[in-house]
Amino acid sequence: MATPNAIAATGQAVLALIAAGISRDEFPSAKFELYQARNFQTPMEEGISLYLLPSALTYQPALHPLVMGARSPQAAASVGSGDAHS
Repeated sequence: MATPNAIAATGQAVLALIAAGISRDEFPSAKFELYQARNFQTPMEEGISLYLLPSALTYQPALHPLVMGARSPQAAASVGSGDAHS
């Protein structure tokens, strides 16, 4: 799991990439900010906010084809394809 500092650094890097692609002639006063929930109470007037939501990746081995009865990776690849190689 990423630390808060790592998440902030990643967010700032994404904002820097976005800012580099924006024409300052077209949007001279645009801000680029990493937002937290409290920032939406008094949002900026013009700019891009990046709000990162926490998420988790889960692995469910019970749904893996090798666990569901396929005997080999080749048989696992044919699960659901109509081939009966197992």
